[in-house]
Amino acid sequence: MVNFDDLPKAKELRAQCGNIPIGEFVFEKMLKESKVALLHGIAFGRPVDELSFRLSFTDFNGEDLLEKAKTQEINEDFIFEHCKHLIAGLESLITWWNSAS
Repeated sequence: MVNFDDLPKAKELRAQCGNIPIGEFVFEKMLKESKVALLHGIAFGRPVDELSFRLSFTDFNGEDLLEKAKTQEINEDFIFEHCKHLIAGLESLITWWNSAS
């Protein structure tokens, strides 16, 4: 679970959410604008007014990846080669967060 409440962007987003719980508001905005889905903290019993999300990363054939890991060194190159959609999702999330308004 990641809590975003202390980040400067959280204040800007709070100003926009009106009567909608902040986690729900940001979840919908992020999905629409970045095409990345997160589970907001409300789903895990976190307070409604807290801006928190659970990050879960899965975008590969696990069995295939484990087979490749037996013969290749697991390093940054391995991740970039075999987890391209994961990297693209993270980049989209970071870009969205840095530009959200």
